[in-house]
Amino acid sequence: MKDLSKMKLVFEENFDTELAEGKWAESVYTERFYPEIIDFGYTTTLDGEKADKPCALVDSNISAKDGKLILRAKGGAEEVYTGSELRTKDFFNYGYFEIKAKLCTSKGVCPAFWLLGSRDSASKIEYEVDVFECFGKMPGIIKNTLLAHNYPNGSQGGNHGTEHRFLYNRVSEEPIPKKDMVKVFEENFNKTFFAGNWSEEFHTFGLDWQKDSITWYVDGEPMLSAIPSEVFDGKYIYNEPMRVVLTCYSGRDVCSPLTGLPDATTDWENGNRIEIDYLKVYQY
Repeated sequence: MKDLSKMKLVFEENFDTELAEGKWAESVYTERFYPEIIDFGYTTTLDGEKADKPCALVDSNISAKDGKLILRAKGGAEEVYTGSELRTKDFFNYGYFEIKAKLCTSKGVCPAFWLLGSRDSASKIEYEVDVFECFGKMPGIIKNTLLAHNYPNGSQGGNHGTEHRFLYNRVSEEPIPKKDMVKVFEENFNKTFFAGNWSEEFHTFGLDWQKDSITWYVDGEPMLSAIPSEVFDGKYIYNEPMRVVLTCYSGRDVCSPLTGLPDATTDWENGNRIEIDYLKVYQY
């Protein structure tokens, strides 16, 4: 289990009351601290599916009461597929980040917990660490990802435009999902998928980010580890502040055929949300 005895709790939100405006950042999509409607501009998936209506973020999909934060996605008879997103106002440099959450997904819905830097940083690189993404076509699967946007030489080591995905080591004995389930990904990225009953009960998802190591945790146990300085001789490492982002996207593919677009099978009542019991940030 992760030992937090030598760490200091620097941020905690238990969602016992409505969200305090000062704790959450103004969204990049709007001047409000809750997102308003904005069209993402994604119209097709990598499988060639075409969206039949625009995708958006709306504040009405977010609630925080009775000790739970709920981020929803909506569609069905709606004119716009809507999702939700919150970002912490503060940026953090290293620490242990953890939420306790239940992930209720179906086709076209993708909840996620991640850290994101700023392209206005010293390096101009926007660092991103996905503590998890849960894909709508495969609600029993999560994926953990380490990547950088606006990364030089992005064509090396697996990329999408200027997005660079780094490789890491699997430290858990949990079985890798069947290869045909993740065949769209390169062989060496299959190790980043984990199977579980994410929608049936609450689990803890954590990330330990230190100066030269990043480790992913599920239910207190380490699952993956990475040494960023081993990439490109240590020229670029994860040493710039990042903020916490919580999302539940709808109607966009998030560059993954494993999410897809909503259709008649999408469960807009039970498979459209992430429920979060708490968010905690510790620092050494």
